[in-house]
Amino acid sequence: MRKLIKKILKEDFDWVRDIPTLNPLDEDWVIIFNGEKEYKEIQKYLFSHNLCWDGHFLEHPEFVDCGEPWDIERNYGFFFKYSDSEHDGGIDAYSYSESNYHEGQMEERLESDFPNHKRFKWSDIGRYFIKEDFDWVDSVTYDKALKNFDWMETAAEIFTGKADTGKYDEDEDPIYRELSNKEIDEKSELLEWYLANHYFSDIVVKGKKIFMEVGHWEDFAEMFEDSDSQYNYMGRSLAKAVLAEDDYYEPYYDVVQDWYDEVWGEMNPDSIKEVVDYIREKYVGDDMSGYRTIEVDGEELELTEDLLQSWIGDSDVLGTIIRDSDDFEEIKHNLERAYETAYNDVSRNQIWKAAHESVTDLFGEGNWESQVVKKWDGTEKTNNYLLFDITNIFWDIISAYFENHCDFDYDRECDFEYGNFFDNVRFCMYEEYWEDELNPRFDEYPDHREVSKYFNEMVGDYLYW
Repeated sequence: MRKLIKKILKEDFDWVRDIPTLNPLDEDWVIIFNGEKEYKEIQKYLFSHNLCWDGHFLEHPEFVDCGEPWDIERNYGFFFKYSDSEHDGGIDAYSYSESNYHEGQMEERLESDFPNHKRFKWSDIGRYFIKEDFDWVDSVTYDKALKNFDWMETAAEIFTGKADTGKYDEDEDPIYRELSNKEIDEKSELLEWYLANHYFSDIVVKGKKIFMEVGHWEDFAEMFEDSDSQYNYMGRSLAKAVLAEDDYYEPYYDVVQDWYDEVWGEMNPDSIKEVVDYIREKYVGDDMSGYRTIEVDGEELELTEDLLQSWIGDSDVLGTIIRDSDDFEEIKHNLERAYETAYNDVSRNQIWKAAHESVTDLFGEGNWESQVVKKWDGTEKTNNYLLFDITNIFWDIISAYFENHCDFDYDRECDFEYGNFFDNVRFCMYEEYWEDELNPRFDEYPDHREVSKYFNEMVGDYLYW
């Protein structure tokens, strides 16, 4: 990029408004001045570059004595250079009173005698020329040059293919020139670099890569359609619920309708053993401590190891007893809660996956980064955020915005809606400039195999809840 900026500074100063080029020996310029101070500064600069008043250059070629600076009696005017074949070369100047200037006499003279000359205002360029050893490329860093870079005008040039010449036709409409494809490509490269490095607050440039910084996955919820999640298509409210960082979202309530079939029926041998061990620990008595009695089918029974062993051989019997006995209500309830949790976890994971994939399909996988910052009171805080490599889509989104939102033929100053890139992407999606708002399809019911797996893994923990 440094090479590109050097090229801009050296060859195309229309891109940097306050630093135009001027070679004192060229024959196609005029310098406009305002007041005696500027008039004398211009003389001094031109004299120091071996360019004197008409004829003086040839009179003293050994040491180029331009003589005493001429005084000015009026407020406005311009310098111009004669060709070497006319008046023996050198410069001359015309000056005008304030009234002459405002009557347009100076402008008429410029248009009639110098219609094709480059025009420079000393107020724009003088502060650079009066410096010693000033080098256009090395003395002007690209940061300084781009401080006054008119990126809106550059955008207008890119997307209309036309550059303003600074001249007007007889109807006082601006006259434009067509840009070559090479010019458009170079301006596009510069504009992309400028917007990534100097405009958007949430864009980070690392080498040749452009990254978008996002606080958390739930920030993407605003990119989903603001609609109800019907027919298994995800709307904004569901996306926000499942992508939220702090809130625990349960898609379903009252999951269990038949405890025996839906809960006990999903138990595997390992989880049944965990239930048996729990009953042995919490319920089974002995000769020393006394036996605990439970009611089974209206009959009071002492819960001994022998009775428990008789149930272990037939899991259907054990499941029925737990279901029907009030004494085992806590076990029944805890197993039911484990099943409902597993059911919701799998459901939520499926919805999350659909939401996550719809985001990563557009922006790629985000990587978590962290940064330690100091707060106002001197304490430190760690900020966590996601970085998305959007190098390949950054210019596509910029182009979509300018092409659809900005009418550069009517108004060549068109700013972005927001100062951060993320919100402008969301705006482009809402306005259908770039991609549609997200509305992915998701599986309404959880995968039964996953529910069974999660549930049996949870049994041990939930029994001791």
